[in-house]
Amino acid sequence: MTGLTAGGVTTRDVHGTIANRVSAGRRMLRLSAMGRVLTSLSAVAVAALAPAVARAGEYPIDFCKGWTNDAPAVQLPFAHSFPGGVNNDCSRGGPEGGLHGMIPGGIMQFDSHSVILLQVPADRPGIVIKRVASQYAAPGTSGSLAFVRVMAGGALLDNQVAPHAPSEDRLLPAGARDLSWGIYCSTSGSTYCYVPTAGDVFHVYKARLFLSESADPTVTVTGGSLIGGGPKAGPRTLLVDAFDGDSGILGMTVKLDDTVVGDIPYQCAYDDWSACRRDRQGQVLDIDTTKVLDGVHALSLVVRDAAGNQTRKELGEVRVANSPSPAAQREAGVARGRALIRLGRSRLTVSSGRSAIIRGRLVDDDDRPIPDATIQIDERAYIPKTGLIGPAWASLGYVLSDASGRFSARIPPGASRALRFSYAAAGVADSAEARVSVRAGVTLRVSRRVARNGSSVRFTGTVAGALPRAGVLVTLQGHVPGRGWRAVDSTPNVGRAGANGRFRMSYRFLKTSQPTRFRFRVLVNEDSAFAYTRAASRPVTVAVFPPGWSIR
Repeated sequence: MTGLTAGGVTTRDVHGTIANRVSAGRRMLRLSAMGRVLTSLSAVAVAALAPAVARAGEYPIDFCKGWTNDAPAVQLPFAHSFPGGVNNDCSRGGPEGGLHGMIPGGIMQFDSHSVILLQVPADRPGIVIKRVASQYAAPGTSGSLAFVRVMAGGALLDNQVAPHAPSEDRLLPAGARDLSWGIYCSTSGSTYCYVPTAGDVFHVYKARLFLSESADPTVTVTGGSLIGGGPKAGPRTLLVDAFDGDSGILGMTVKLDDTVVGDIPYQCAYDDWSACRRDRQGQVLDIDTTKVLDGVHALSLVVRDAAGNQTRKELGEVRVANSPSPAAQREAGVARGRALIRLGRSRLTVSSGRSAIIRGRLVDDDDRPIPDATIQIDERAYIPKTGLIGPAWASLGYVLSDASGRFSARIPPGASRALRFSYAAAGVADSAEARVSVRAGVTLRVSRRVARNGSSVRFTGTVAGALPRAGVLVTLQGHVPGRGWRAVDSTPNVGRAGANGRFRMSYRFLKTSQPTRFRFRVLVNEDSAFAYTRAASRPVTVAVFPPGWSIR
């Protein structure tokens, strides 16, 4: 591995320069003296080094063993070029644990270099290794001189004659994304280096890496009952997607003006190049609006990563109204007991593309109306077949009660959904839930309206809405006088609308002996992943004539 550049001089030139400054006799004396101190790695007594606390913009990762307690720590993927391999004893306690570079027969060839290499993965493009506190060692050799080397970012940081056992805290070159510890055999002509411990030519005990990155996390607000129009009261939610491709997401904070009303501090493992999880999708932040006074407040969200970078997102203004309106207080006269939301209907079914109307009344324990009150409406997914509802509420809007406490909410067209009507003010609160089931929307077309007996017609159509990946089942039915709608012997017998909603079926007429009009429709079945109830298409009519009859 000669020819690597270090400060404008090749590494082989660096070794030659050092060698020229040390006479042969002094080299032998140095090796002899140090050999008495360090005869094997098991006898090394490495001085404890207390690395400085991580600075702003840094986060520490312990490699191999814990820096302060020698407990097994992070096993970051490492590469090596030791011809005998590397024995991984990071799970062992004490100074004998670590990574042991091995050389067959304990013989290093002249002008050879073996390293243990750490390198930041390419999918963390913003991470650099800013500092490293490490303990490593190599025994003495006979024959050619062996040099203990540390390199980072293409620069040579340590180049000491073995034996050498430092414990140090180093600042790495700016932008370094790789770090290697190794041993180099060179200098004395072409003589090999003979190492007495073939199974422990180079020993990395442990290292604390101080990683740094400066990219801010990204964040998207996807919903929640805190956003949207109308006053807000009581507990609310904010739905957030956050991502940080380097150090990972450490936490999120929601503020109304300067008051923290919601916070998520994540537990981070610090067991990878990324200290925390990088992807935080579908996060639900619980918000307490009672921490601020009633009125209009600026809403903001701050997302932090493990390196101290943060993104602040301004989300507009929120009007908080946790106290009853003046009109409601005048109407009540005295403090109220519980608030009660009474819905006229809690279960209803509508056709696809149609709105649903839900009416109710807001009263107190004594059945007195609570007028001019804001009733928040939240929604989440609902599957009619299974009765399952989605994991998170999202704000749909709000309605106001009239003088008699009555309210009416028009629910816009869409899929089936669960609804929550809630009211909270000055200690009185209630909520009520409803389910709106929506019939599947389906259209049916026929290839021709007139056919002869013995021929086939093709039925095609579309099922509306978001379908599961596997689609939904559809059944072709014919109307039998006196018996109603019955499944017919179609091809296929039971069809399937794919994820795009389209389906295709056919039917062949075989027993029509006189001119007859047949009525057909398609029935869409319920599915455990389909947010609609079963429904039928409008009928289509096909006139069928036997052979010999004139078709007009």
